Amino acid sequence: MKVASQIRVYRLFQNVLPIWSLRQQSRIVGNSYKADLAEAEAKKDFERCQMIMCDLHSETDEYEDKILSIQSRRLVENAKKLFIYDPDLKWEYGNYGDRYLEAASASKLHHAVREQQEKIRDFYLKLITALTGLIGVMIGLIAVFRK
Repeated sequence: MKVASQIRVYRLFQNVLPIWSLRQQSRIVGNSYKADLAEAEAKKDFERCQMIMCDLHSETDEYEDKILSIQSRRLVENAKKLFIYDPDLKWEYGNYGDRYLEAASASKLHHAVREQQEKIRDFYLKLITALTGLIGVMIGLIAVFRK
């Protein structure tokens, strides 16, 4: 199957599984350069290897920019749902027009989201524990008054 037709197949999944689809497309493009790279390495033509690697990175960078953009948007949406506001977020623009969070900002926001999610999870765990204890007490009282 040719590269273009393989990529077309994975684009069908782009609306349902966008990151997976983009990673598969990037993998297909990367695999298309393997034969040329192996040939250049066998001939020990290091200049040709460098050119092939540059071409490979320029082809796959677009996919990486899109993946980073999707991940950044999801992270910001999760932060908004949890009412986390951080005015110090720094954004970058990729070479292909995609906008994504810088690594430091993404890490900072990710940790804030995880911390908030852990607080919510702890609250619900304590609530469930208290309700379980309350139900146990009620069952005990019903058993005592029935006798």
